[in-house]
Amino acid sequence: MDYVSIVNAVIEQHKSSPIDMLGIGDTLGEYKYLKNLQHSYIRTISDIDRHMGTGREDKHCLEIGAFLGIVSISLRKLGYRVSALDIPEFQKSLKLRELYQRNDVDFGAINLRSSKLPFDSNSFDAVVICEVVEHLNFNPLPALLEINRVLKPGGYVYIGMPNQASL
Repeated sequence: MDYVSIVNAVIEQHKSSPIDMLGIGDTLGEYKYLKNLQHSYIRTISDIDRHMGTGREDKHCLEIGAFLGIVSISLRKLGYRVSALDIPEFQKSLKLRELYQRNDVDFGAINLRSSKLPFDSNSFDAVVICEVVEHLNFNPLPALLEINRVLKPGGYVYIGMPNQASL
């Protein structure tokens, strides 16, 4: 599987249709940020794909903290059904909502501090949560219990955190 080409194609969408999440006109900065994290996105989707086995079209993945959608959209391009969540402030971006819609990824908002995940129990084969846990300034156990609740028995939780050794 050519994960590099898939991730690159998703990142390039941000060059042709920039989002400008911060509303400061720095779309080139967003693109450079995504290119800088390209290796991390490739590792994430390859790890998930290797562990999920066959039958991608029957597998449902949830990404919490999906931000600009690189992992979610790449997983969708691989054939998985994907739902993505991020903070309510990001949900307000029309361009971001359009990006997810264009790529057939369900996109919603969540405040992990005070909300239950808006899904039935045992709904997902994998839950991806990269570069989120270190931002939680509250007890993460209720959020982790919610992740466990929506995860199917035998499903995978993929947690990624920045590695200071690579600074």
